[in-house]
Amino acid sequence: MQPAGAATLATHWIIAASALQDLIDSGGAGIARSTFDNPTTVILGSSSGISTWSFNRGISAKSLSEVEAAAAATPRADTVLYDPEDWSFTPTTEQLNPFAASQSAQTFAAGAHMSLISAPALDLMKVLYPGISPKTAYISEDVPGQLARVVSTIEIQAQSLEASPATYAAFVRAAVAEARAVNPAVRVYAGLSTNPDGQTVTSQELYKDVQATLGDVYGYWLNVPSGGAYCPSCGTPQPQVAIDLLTELRG
Repeated sequence: MQPAGAATLATHWIIAASALQDLIDSGGAGIARSTFDNPTTVILGSSSGISTWSFNRGISAKSLSEVEAAAAATPRADTVLYDPEDWSFTPTTEQLNPFAASQSAQTFAAGAHMSLISAPALDLMKVLYPGISPKTAYISEDVPGQLARVVSTIEIQAQSLEASPATYAAFVRAAVAEARAVNPAVRVYAGLSTNPDGQTVTSQELYKDVQATLGDVYGYWLNVPSGGAYCPSCGTPQPQVAIDLLTELRG
C-alpha cells in the first residue's frame, strides 16, 4: 500500500537496475524501494540490491539482434525496451527506418510473450530528417503516430528538454496527442534524466516536468546516466537529484 501523500508516485516507472543501485548506495534505499518495488515498475537489468523486490523484469536492447536474443533467452525478461539511437550500437538500416524496426521488434517480443517498449531517441531525427531540428521533426513528421501504428507502448525521449518545464510539457503533450490520434490505447512513457548529456538539472525542474505531464503519460523512464560508451558526455552520475525528485513527489 502506498503511504499517505504518495498519490503522485502512483505512476508507472522504467529505471535501470544500475541506476537503482546508485540511489541505494547514495542513501536513497527507502525512497527507491517504496517507489519502485512493485510489479508495475520495469527494471532494466539486475542488481543484488533489488534481488528480493517484486518488479517487471526488463532488458534494454539497442538493436533488433539484441531484441531477438532477449526473446530467445532463458529465462526471458517480461519486457524489452528497444532503444535505437544515432550511435554505433544501432545498425544504420534500423536508424533509417525505426518504424519498421520497431514493428519487427514487436513481432519478436510478442512471439516470446514479452511486452515491448519502443523508444527511438530524438537524435535519430538528424538521420531521418536532416536540416530540421530534432524537436521540430519529431512532431512535424508525426513520429509518435508512426510508432503507435506498429507498437502498443512507446517512450518519448524528451529528457534533453527537461530544464525548461514549459518546453518539456508542450513537447510531451504534442507527442502524446499524435500517438493517441492513431491508437487511443497506446501507452506512452516520457523520459527524465538527472544529467542528460552532462547538462545540470535540478530536482525541482524534474518535479515541475512531472507535475505538468502526469495526467498525459502512462509513466516515466528515469535515467541516472554516467559517462561511458553509451553516453560519453554524461559525466558523473547524479543519483541525489533522483532521490530529491522522488522525495518531493512523495511530499
